[in-house]
Amino acid sequence: MNLGSIERLLNKYFQNNTLHDFDDEFVMDLDLVTDVIVDWNESLYQFSKGDVHYDDLSLIDKVYLGYFPKESIIMDINLVETQMTLLDFYQFLFDEKLIVKEKYAIILFYFQKNYHKFLRAMLNPQVWSNEKRKILEEQTEDREGFTEQLIQELGKNSFKMQSADQNNKVIPVDFKKQEKTKISVSKKGEKIYQIRVDLKGFKPPIWRRLLIPNGITYNDLHLIIQNSFSWENYHLYEFRTPDRVIGEPNEEMLDFMFEELADANQILIDKDFEKYHKIDYTYDFGDDWEHSIKIEKVLDKDEVQDLSAPICTKGKGDSPLEDSRGEDLYDEFDLDIVNDILADLDI
Repeated sequence: MNLGSIERLLNKYFQNNTLHDFDDEFVMDLDLVTDVIVDWNESLYQFSKGDVHYDDLSLIDKVYLGYFPKESIIMDINLVETQMTLLDFYQFLFDEKLIVKEKYAIILFYFQKNYHKFLRAMLNPQVWSNEKRKILEEQTEDREGFTEQLIQELGKNSFKMQSADQNNKVIPVDFKKQEKTKISVSKKGEKIYQIRVDLKGFKPPIWRRLLIPNGITYNDLHLIIQNSFSWENYHLYEFRTPDRVIGEPNEEMLDFMFEELADANQILIDKDFEKYHKIDYTYDFGDDWEHSIKIEKVLDKDEVQDLSAPICTKGKGDSPLEDSRGEDLYDEFDLDIVNDILADLDI
C-alpha cells in the first residue's frame, strides 16, 4: 500500500474509531490514539520502503519490538492504551478486508504472546535512543515510582485488557507470559532419536543432524531446533504431522483457525516419531522458515554414550539471520558452539 492509500485509510479509521466505547470507567486519550496510529503507520512505511503490507508479521515485529521501544515517545502510563489501540487498528484492517481471517488470527496471537516483551522493552532505558531517553526523563521527573509499580504488575499473571472481535463484541484478552527460556521436562532417555532437520528452499542445502532423547515435548524440540540453526525464538511456530498441527494454542487465535491446534507444551514427540518418517516445522510466519524433520533412526540408550543433552553430530550450511528473508545475511555454522549452547538446555 502506497502513501496516498495509507492516508485515505487512516482518515477512514479516525472517522470510525470506537475506542472511546470500551466502557465508562476507561477513557481513551484520542490524542494518544492519533499519535500511536500515525507513528505506527509511518514506521511501517519506512521499514517497508514505501510498500506497506499490513499482514507482514516480520514488518510488524520490526516496529513493535524494534522501532517503538527504541524511538517512539510513549509514557509508561500509556502503554496499556497503546496495546489496545494497535488491537483496535488491526480489527479495523480486518473489517476492511485488508487482512484475511487466517493472517488476522496470527497477528492477534503475535500481539498477545509478545505483549510482556513489548512492555519490558518500552520500560528499559538501555533500549531507548538518546533523544527518547532525554525526552522521557524530562517528562517523568514528577512521576517517580510508577514504572516500578508497572514492572511489579508484570510479575503477576496478566494484564486484563479488552479487544473487539469481528462481530464488534468486546472480548477479554489475557496477556499471560508465554516465553520459555529453558527446556522444562525431565530426561527420560530410554530411547534416542537421530533426526535430520533441513531448512527448505536452499541450494546448497542447510541442515543439521541431531541426537535427542525421548520423552520431550514439541516445545522442547522447537527450542532445540532454534539453537541448532541460530534462531532467536522471537516468533511463532508450528509442527505438522500427517494428522495434526502442533503449536502454542491461544483461545483468540483458535476462533479463527480451521484446524485444531494441539498444545506443543503438552504433547510429547514419541508417538509421532515412532509412527512417521517425516514431519514439518515452520518458524516465523512472516519470513516462513520451513524445515523438514526426518526421523532417521531410533536408538537404544546403550548405543549412545553419555547423552546428557541434545547433540548436533553434523551439519552443513550457514543459517540465515533472524528476520533476514530476502537479504543475503547468514550466521556461520560452528558445530562446537552449537553443542555448547545445546548443553545448556537442561534436558
